[in-house]
Amino acid sequence: MDIAWKKVKSKLYHCGIKSSVTKSTLADANRDRGWRIYADYVQVLINQALIIYKDDKKLCKELEIIIYSLIVQRLIYVYSFFSG
Repeated sequence: MDIAWKKVKSKLYHCGIKSSVTKSTLADANRDRGWRIYADYVQVLINQALIIYKDDKKLCKELEIIIYSLIVQRLIYVYSFFSG
């Protein structure tokens, strides 16, 4: 990520980023932001990949396992929220 920021440094201002972004700032954001906010987006991407790579049975099986684990993790989270 750090390399990507350096490559587009001259364009960051136009994206609303007016000062440099440090590694510690990115690390803090990743630590504080829960992975669950990305779960829906990942699921959409995986479903698109299943359509694109439908002939690759091995890859499709691996993607289905990932989807299943995301669903299970979400259910565990919801259960812990309501039971605790």
